[in-house]
Amino acid sequence: MRARRRNIEILSLSALDLFASALGAFVIISAILIPYYPNMKEGGKTKERLEAEIKAKQLQAEESLRETEKIVSEKNKRLKEIAASEVAKKNKQAVSQKLKKAQADGIARSNTIARLQKDLDNLKKRNRKKGRQFDPAGDIDFSILGVTSKSKSFVLLVDLSGSMDQWQDLLRNTLYEIVDSFTDDVSFAILGYQNVSVTHYWPPKRRQLALATPQSKRAARAFIDFIVSKVEGGTPTKSALIRAMAYRANSIILVSDGAPSDDEPKNIVKYIRDLNQKRTEINTVAVGDFLKFPILVRFLNQLAKDNKGQFVGVMR
Repeated sequence: MRARRRNIEILSLSALDLFASALGAFVIISAILIPYYPNMKEGGKTKERLEAEIKAKQLQAEESLRETEKIVSEKNKRLKEIAASEVAKKNKQAVSQKLKKAQADGIARSNTIARLQKDLDNLKKRNRKKGRQFDPAGDIDFSILGVTSKSKSFVLLVDLSGSMDQWQDLLRNTLYEIVDSFTDDVSFAILGYQNVSVTHYWPPKRRQLALATPQSKRAARAFIDFIVSKVEGGTPTKSALIRAMAYRANSIILVSDGAPSDDEPKNIVKYIRDLNQKRTEINTVAVGDFLKFPILVRFLNQLAKDNKGQFVGVMR
């Protein structure tokens, strides 16, 4: 009987140990895991909060980016406006400077024209005072377009360049007046030039002079009508002067409306002055709106001055 009771006690102890072990394991697990349970819940809330915060930060960043882009756009627009303003300012300054220069040039040109007009008026007054007067030696001065001369032989050198087209009537009448002023003891020739290779002569025989008889004057008028209708080409005044100086004449009357085209005016003046060893008198006549062309006026005036001649102008 005792042995039987003992077996029961052993079984009871084993079950109790099993239950106790299970309970202990549960307690241990609970002791370990239960403290972390609230943190796990809180951890879930922290993740949601972080996601929300991240989303908010993204929205803020996007908004900030938009604001930045807007500011940059406004700055760029302003910079463009400033740049355009600077360009406009520079353009305005450039235009203003050009306007001032043009005004200054206009004033200088007006002063030059006024001075030349004054010189021309003085020349006319001087020539009017001279008029026709007796020379102590018995020679008589006579006037051609206001130019007085003692010469008895002339070469009438005529510019027939294309610019003379607008002054055909004025040129014709001026040449008529010169020819009609010659007395019957004067000999003359007419030389028309327009290109170096195109020159018109009267009398037909080159380097020949004709007495100013009524018949010669009529022939000269017909020749004048012919050459005035042929105006064209350039103004090779230098070569024309050289040809005119080959005549045995005491005086040359150069009639022109434009600056020479075959050399610089100052070079021509010097060349002719040096070439003119026999001191042929060279008178110059400007026709048309010559006061608008100071270079022409200075050229003709200096050419006459350096060669014992006079300069006059014939306007409309």
